[in-house]
Amino acid sequence: MFYGWIVVGVAFVAQFMAVGFVYYSFGVALKALAADFETGRFGISAIHLVMPWTTALMAPALGRAAGAGRLRSLIFAGAVATGAGLCLASRATALWQLYVIYPVLMAFGMNCLSGVGSQTLVVNWFTQRRATALGLSQIGASAGGMVMGPLAAALFAEHGWRDVYLGFGLVVLFTAPLLGWLAVGRPEERGLRAYGEETENEVAATPPPQALSPREAIRQPNLWLLAFIAGVGSMLSSAMVTHIVAFATDRGLQAIEASGLLSVMALGALAGKLVFGFLADRFGERPAYGLALSIESLGLLALMALPAGATLYAVMLFFGLGVGGNLPLSAALLTRVFGPKAFGPMLGLKSLIAMPLMAAGTPFAGWVYDVSGSYSTAFGVFAALAGLAVVAVWAVRPPGDSL
Repeated sequence: MFYGWIVVGVAFVAQFMAVGFVYYSFGVALKALAADFETGRFGISAIHLVMPWTTALMAPALGRAAGAGRLRSLIFAGAVATGAGLCLASRATALWQLYVIYPVLMAFGMNCLSGVGSQTLVVNWFTQRRATALGLSQIGASAGGMVMGPLAAALFAEHGWRDVYLGFGLVVLFTAPLLGWLAVGRPEERGLRAYGEETENEVAATPPPQALSPREAIRQPNLWLLAFIAGVGSMLSSAMVTHIVAFATDRGLQAIEASGLLSVMALGALAGKLVFGFLADRFGERPAYGLALSIESLGLLALMALPAGATLYAVMLFFGLGVGGNLPLSAALLTRVFGPKAFGPMLGLKSLIAMPLMAAGTPFAGWVYDVSGSYSTAFGVFAALAGLAVVAVWAVRPPGDSL
């Protein structure tokens, strides 16, 4: 079997742990954390205002390390940081400690396991079927949500969030050496070539995209457009993962029922990664990306209009379908514009530019709720931003693209 599919499996597990253990469990624990640390929802969710800043600030350096081929070390270090962060969070006695643990350890771990590290790993191994491979690897994040939403709710009810977080952290720490061993950064390290790579003669006849320095890239409109699109996508998914359980319990659902919305959203995202990966490889990244963002915008509008009950599950399934397209399409379009060899550094730079949007969504929704007692205004703003992102997708101009 082509070893690139093993690499896809490594990225799958890495993202399952990073997204499932860190993000989805955080949303389920939101009310318990607010009560335990005697603060409002903004006080807890604002951790995700600080965390993306540090994530983005780390991203360029991690992107350069990924571009230099140090992916095995990044994946291993990311798993260790994530596991240690969960263990330390379980022992926190003051809110400020979470504001250190999440923006430092968790941010580094997420960058390595679900950001620059895992995405560069997959991009390096695939020339053809790249969007499909990225989508398959990122199903790990959706599977993490499907499993960890209801599992975390059940475990928290039985054992409390502290003991459960400690257990999560130990699982990640024990898995770290295996992930580091299997994470081969480039096909050349095993005497292989990327999936679908042309023959040497064809490569010689087709020059690669011109490499850009960070100073040159920062002047490219494409980079700013891609950063805006990715920032909006990250804002929407992060805010919904953090607040949807609280939103649903406010409307009368029990915590276990409300946590099921995370699973339904993750199920939709799982399907979306497969569907939009196929559509991107077949019809191009931009049409697929525009459709995914349109689905998210419509899902948010429906969430504002519909009452609680079974309809919430249908809306979250629909919304999750659009969410599923974000990461694979963002990575595939970035690779199309700048080329696979520049992917790691450009991803790091794009993440830094997108940082204000990535940071704003989750605390903004918490602040809107604390002020108004409702999430409606926040959801309306998110829907409008998703619409603007659709316009931005069609403004991106990959080299040689005539659309």
